This record gives sequence, structure tokens and C-alpha cells, in this order.
Amino acid sequence: MTYSCEYDSLLNHPYTQILLQSGAFDVDHPYDVDEERKAYSLTAGTLAGSGMIAHTPLTLTRKKPSRALDNVEGEVIDTRSSTPAAVAEYIVIYHLGSKLCGHKDIIHGGLLATLLDESLCRCGFPLLPNKLGVTASLNIKYVAPTPADSIVVLHAWATNLNGRKVTVNGTLSTLSDAADDVDLDSVTLETADEVFGIKNTAAAEALVIEPRWVSKLQTGHFTPPPEKAESQPQA
Repeated sequence: MTYSCEYDSLLNHPYTQILLQSGAFDVDHPYDVDEERKAYSLTAGTLAGSGMIAHTPLTLTRKKPSRALDNVEGEVIDTRSSTPAAVAEYIVIYHLGSKLCGHKDIIHGGLLATLLDESLCRCGFPLLPNKLGVTASLNIKYVAPTPADSIVVLHAWATNLNGRKVTVNGTLSTLSDAADDVDLDSVTLETADEVFGIKNTAAAEALVIEPRWVSKLQTGHFTPPPEKAESQPQA
């Protein structure tokens, strides 16, 4: 798979390297899809490419905990303060281009909502019985403009699990380069956000549920209903 030059900048950014060197995350590429899926995928197809969502966003998934997920049902989870026992945590690093704007040089809020919806769901899916669900609600607070042609970090973490329902919180932030005098060897997961000037531009909370009709979903899409025979005019 050939990736864009923006992908190289995401992967080689010191912030990304700090996350990877911690050993806490696995690298994933959920936006790498075949041509058939690209044809109907909004974020991996229609909105992906030069000046848009650079191919491909870099996704870091918290490694699976040693404890069983069944033991955490109903309890409040805060993966950011309980890192060793994290149940679900998801970080996506994007490069968002100037073709995704509402106002000039500002990324469209609807695009940011789409990314939050998508990634908060992906964070919560592994906790559901059949690992698949839908968004029941999504509440977003926009706190600052997200500039175009910038590196954007989406951080999602599960906060509550209750049977077929999981609550996921998340933030969108812009990422700047580290100052030249920063000693990267001294940077930790806990200090990385401050060192690299992480600035929140949006915060969200999603309720993700596994519907009782989950069996009707196939890779996140409904099975097309059978075609109905055209009614014949009465004689």
C-alpha cells in the first residue's frame, strides 16, 4: 500500500513516536479499504485524497488489557487515569487539507462531527457483545477553530459500560511541532500533550449501543432489502 507524504509526517512526528515507544499501543489502518468499499465510504473514499483527508490516517489502539471485559460491566472506566488497566482507548492522527473547509482555512464542523462519530464508535465497538453497534447519541462542544492543513489528533476513551451500551468520550486537538530544545528522551505519555502544544478544538460524548437487530448489519451496513415486485394496475 502506498501512503501519502503526509502519512510519513504523521508517523515520524515526535508525538507519534512517543506514543509508539511507550509500548502501550498497536498501529492500525482502518481507512485502508479496497476499491469496492471506497466507492461507498465517506471518509475512506469520497473525502480521502489530496487536500482532504490525507491517505491514510494513523490509528493507535490501546493494547488489550489482561483482565476480562466481563469484569468491568457497569463500572465507570477512565482509561486516561488508569492506563495499566485501560479497557478501550483509541487515538487517530489525521492530516486535514484545505478542501474540507466551511469558512476559509477552517475545517468544516460537520466534517469534525463525522470523524468524532466514526472514531468514538470504533473505540466502543470492542466492548459490545458482538463487537458492532450504532450511535444512539452524539454531543459535541466546539471550543476553537480547527485550522486547515494541520495535524489533528482525535483521542477517544470508554468511560462506562453497561451491557449493550457503552459511553465514549473524546477530544479533537491540533498538534504542533516540538520546540528544538525539547529533550524527547524525557517526554512521557503523561507529559506529551503539554510538550507538543496539544490544543483542544472540540470535545464529544457518544452513547454507542448494540441494537437487537445487530445481525442485520454487515460490516457496518444494512443488507439491501429484497426488491419488491412492481404492482400491476387493476384492470
